[in-house]
Amino acid sequence: MPQNWTTQSGVTKVYLAQASIPQQLKWQRSQMPEILQRYVDLSQTDKDVDMVIWPETAIPTFYRDAVKILAPYLEQLEEQDRTLISGMPSVFNNPSRKNNLGYYNSITILAGGEGSYHKQRLVPFGEYVPLENLLRGTIDFFNLPMSQFSLGPDEQSLLQVKDAAMAPFICYEIAYPELVRDYAVRSNVMLTVSNDAWFGDSIAPQQHLQIARMRALENGRWLIRSTNNGLTAIMRPDGKIDSELPQFDTGALYAEVPLMQGSTPTSNMAISHCRL
Repeated sequence: MPQNWTTQSGVTKVYLAQASIPQQLKWQRSQMPEILQRYVDLSQTDKDVDMVIWPETAIPTFYRDAVKILAPYLEQLEEQDRTLISGMPSVFNNPSRKNNLGYYNSITILAGGEGSYHKQRLVPFGEYVPLENLLRGTIDFFNLPMSQFSLGPDEQSLLQVKDAAMAPFICYEIAYPELVRDYAVRSNVMLTVSNDAWFGDSIAPQQHLQIARMRALENGRWLIRSTNNGLTAIMRPDGKIDSELPQFDTGALYAEVPLMQGSTPTSNMAISHCRL
C-alpha cells in the first residue's frame, strides 16, 4: 500500500480562469481592456469561493495601471471576501539599468490581501537576454515583449490567503525539484501559473503538466495549476489529476482543494538543508 506522508488540515475553494488569449495579442496595449474584461467575465460565479486565480502575466501591465482599470471588480471581490491572485509584471528601482527601472515576472494578490512572489528561474531570451549589452537590438528576436526581467530574490515569503499558505511558482520553475521543495515544505498547498501559448499545439504543455504532477507527488501537497490556454488543472498529493480544463478552451474551473500538513522524504531533504 502507498504511504500517506501528509494529512489534511483544512480546505480552500478556488476558481481558475482560462481565457485563451492569443500570444500575438497579449502585449498589444490596445487589447488590454478587452483582455482584462474577459478575465473578469470568466471569474463571475455564484459559488462559495475563497480565491480567484488568473495565470502567468494574465494582466499585461503594472500594478498601478491594473488597479485603476479593475477597480470596480476589485471592490466587488472585497465585498465578497474573495482574493484575486494573478500573474503580472512588476517594476522596481534598479540603478544598474539605463532607465533606473527593473522588472519582475510576478504573482500578485490584488484583492483580499497583499503579497507578491517574483520569479527566480528565468527563461533565456524569452525573459532575459544573456550578454544583453552585446545582443539587445541586433535582431528582432532579442527584443521579444517583456524580455528584460530580473531574477527575483531568494527566500521569499509564501502567499497567505486565509488558512492557505501557498507555495507559488511561475511557469518552468515547477521543473526545479529543489526550488519547489524548499517552498513546499513551508506550505499547505502549492500554486503554479503559466502561459503555455508559446508552445502552440506541441507536446510541451502536456510535458509541463506531467512535471507539475511529479512535484505534487514528491511534496505530498495538492497543486493548483492556472494557465492561459491549458492545461489548467488541480493535482492531488499522489500526482493524479483531480480535475482539469480542456486545452485551448475558454472557461473556468472550480475546485475545493484540501490543505495538507506533514512532510515527505523529499520535503525532509529541504528541512535538513535548512538546518545545516
